[in-house]
Amino acid sequence: MKKIQILFYLFLCLSSYAVVDVQIYHRFGEDGVGQTMRAFDSSGYKRSMSANTTVTTGIGTSSASPATLAQSTSYYTFSGTNCFLWPASTLGIFPATNFCMEAWIRVDSIPTGPDRQIFGDGSTGVANGGPLGLNVVYSPASGGIVGQCSGVSFGTAHAPGVGNWFHYAVVNDRGTNTFYVNGSAAGTSYKCTPIAPLYYQWAMAGNNGQTNFFQGAIDEYRLFTFGNGEFTNILFSCIGATNVPLIMAIPTWDTMIQRGTNLSIQTGETLKLQVVYKGLATCGVNWIHATTNIGSGSILTVTNVSSAFAGGITAVVTNSLGAATSSIVNVAITTYITSTPTNGPSSAQLAWQNLNYGAFFTYGPQTFDPGVTDDLYFYAPPSASLYTPTNMNCDQWVATAWNAGMKYVVLVAKHTSGFCLWPTKTSPYCVTNPLVANQTDVVKEVSMACKRYGLKFGVYLCLWDQQSFPNFLGSYPSDGFISVVTNQLTELLSNYGEINSVWLDGQWFSQRDPYVWNCPLIYNTIKQLQPNCIVDWNGGISRSDNHLDGVYPGTNGQPLFYFPGDTISADPSLPSNTDTKSYTSLNNGTNIYYLPFESPLSFQSNGYWFWHAAQGDVPRTMAEVTNYYTVCVNTTNNLLLNIPPNTTGLVPAAYSNVLMSAKAALGLQSIPRPTLYIH
Repeated sequence: MKKIQILFYLFLCLSSYAVVDVQIYHRFGEDGVGQTMRAFDSSGYKRSMSANTTVTTGIGTSSASPATLAQSTSYYTFSGTNCFLWPASTLGIFPATNFCMEAWIRVDSIPTGPDRQIFGDGSTGVANGGPLGLNVVYSPASGGIVGQCSGVSFGTAHAPGVGNWFHYAVVNDRGTNTFYVNGSAAGTSYKCTPIAPLYYQWAMAGNNGQTNFFQGAIDEYRLFTFGNGEFTNILFSCIGATNVPLIMAIPTWDTMIQRGTNLSIQTGETLKLQVVYKGLATCGVNWIHATTNIGSGSILTVTNVSSAFAGGITAVVTNSLGAATSSIVNVAITTYITSTPTNGPSSAQLAWQNLNYGAFFTYGPQTFDPGVTDDLYFYAPPSASLYTPTNMNCDQWVATAWNAGMKYVVLVAKHTSGFCLWPTKTSPYCVTNPLVANQTDVVKEVSMACKRYGLKFGVYLCLWDQQSFPNFLGSYPSDGFISVVTNQLTELLSNYGEINSVWLDGQWFSQRDPYVWNCPLIYNTIKQLQPNCIVDWNGGISRSDNHLDGVYPGTNGQPLFYFPGDTISADPSLPSNTDTKSYTSLNNGTNIYYLPFESPLSFQSNGYWFWHAAQGDVPRTMAEVTNYYTVCVNTTNNLLLNIPPNTTGLVPAAYSNVLMSAKAALGLQSIPRPTLYIH
């Protein structure tokens, strides 16, 4: 039986409440037992600092925290020769405004020389001479611990003394930064705002030159966001205010979490609602459906949900100080199309496997942007005016694939920039934008060319994009997000004939769980419109319920992180020779699902997905292509080879030459073209 878990984010003080979404909550030793060289996250996002831990000598977990740290039994110690660096650019956690960073800090040595960045969202400033973002810093020049923004100190310096624990925080509330010591404001900065993290790093216990580091201990680090006007220092988790319980987002990691004010579940599922709080006072919880009390306790479980449970549900939390009522969660009871457990391929999966060799066409404004050195994330979406193909010929793209012996095509209809290669009603950032000179409906042209050559046609859609959701990485998706996704899918699957496959991407990057992305609704939307369409989730496999623990296919029983689906991918990788295609779902570990693998690999020698002038027309070698094909076909999986057109709107001749050589070496034949389309 599936579970749906709702987490209400509020704090209780008399009858007021505020919404809090914890992005990171590192308890430094309480989680991730045995992993003493890194901080492990218990917020539900499951982020750790293991990726770029540097100068690890002396980093360790110590125990016996002081009584003021009521929620903690361990903390991290730093010897002055070590620090944590964490690539914020790859996790995308810091919002632009309305957030707080806080921690308990113990100073073991009074530093001299450069500032020690204790924690913050900027880098340690090796190339820039100082921290770039919002930080808490030990500044010898200032005489103690201060807040810093873009390298500028603000607030009254606090000299904590050696061996003493204090709580420090920096808060950005609608662009104004405030430095706090033990819950009291120590100074405010109106002059600078954090620089949005791009390619630099989040850091803990570092310094400007990365030669001398902070010496002391850090515990209970938390980053949380809040709504406009909702911040109050009672939201600090680490102060332990007497008789003030905190109800806040420290979720139990559960793949079936949905957040927000609207929840869709199926008849017969288990509805699980949880309110998470902490503090020194005992709370009572009552659950209200419409006006009826339907249960009590911090967790409400309703099995075999029926249509009678549709409507609004709230949690009323009380203690000796009063009561707080959560916002309403509207529950809709639905019936979704979903995957069927099986040990072998369905007819649609088998037909897809028989295609075995396909072309990936990646095209958009990024193709024309000489400043883009990374095909994925963290650059502003290029102007639509850059999109200027001079000789676009989608027939030539598909002809290249057909001549190479390929049997299907997947077109990147929308990548991370958000630019849509069709005239969508969901965004002006598309081919019909007034700034676009060539307003060809590329989805239409490629789909029609596929019909002429007898190739199956599929589309790639990045769920998240920087145009429609520029601040998305700092918060959970809104209801508006899923509407954009389903509307875009409806356009693509309703207006261009048969769609063989939909390739879904972007969700793995932001480390969101499946129900945050509403995977069942997306799958249901696709299957309602095109029942035989294959649904592929990129990066959909995990070793466990922690998606940061991602793996490639190969071992029987690995859990599926994004589900339901029909195939799996992990770019850019080849399948294992031991790939059994037999997987469990994190929704229900007892069911086995047969899922073949698709290897998305770029034909460009630099591995980029978009063509770039700096790279030129330099493809993989024939030997590389034949090896890719052989590995995939020998494991009954598919090879999807990315063949990016250039700025003229054509596939380079150098690409075609290598593909034709590979075709001959492999003994492939082009499929017969439909007679109707021969001309």
